[in-house]
Amino acid sequence: MNKLVSGALLLAALPLLAAQAPAEKKALERVLDADFEYIVKAKWKGGGFAGKPEKLRIELRVKNAGKETVRLEFSNSGRVCGVIHDTDDKPVYRFPEVTAQVVGSEEFLPGKERLFVIEIPSKELRKLTPGTAAVAVWLCGYGELRHWAEFYAPYSLQEAEE
Repeated sequence: MNKLVSGALLLAALPLLAAQAPAEKKALERVLDADFEYIVKAKWKGGGFAGKPEKLRIELRVKNAGKETVRLEFSNSGRVCGVIHDTDDKPVYRFPEVTAQVVGSEEFLPGKERLFVIEIPSKELRKLTPGTAAVAVWLCGYGELRHWAEFYAPYSLQEAEE
């Protein structure tokens, strides 16, 4: 990630840090201090050449570009959270909708990349209109660091099969 962008994200998150509980603040500081690189991709899968896509696949790649292992704590089973925005930048879908309350953690080893995948059935995206849409994703519990990808909604999903 560009150091200027990284610094801007840190400055934007500082007021949020002050308002958080000490444990949450410490966890967020750990993410902000980590040398993570993020790549987000969103693409339609299934349906063939002329058919309607079956699902939207969202990938979040997180690479620990630092020299030390970073361990992040999660308050539930979700690892990747996000919001899909329509062509007018209105939120139309949030994920994960429901997660079990299972506490867990993830280790990010130095120089290694982790891939997190979310697949959303087309029928759940009926409010998405044709055109360029976007998805914002973040590691659940660390929402101050959001990452974006654009994708094209090729047709009205309002007609998706029930």
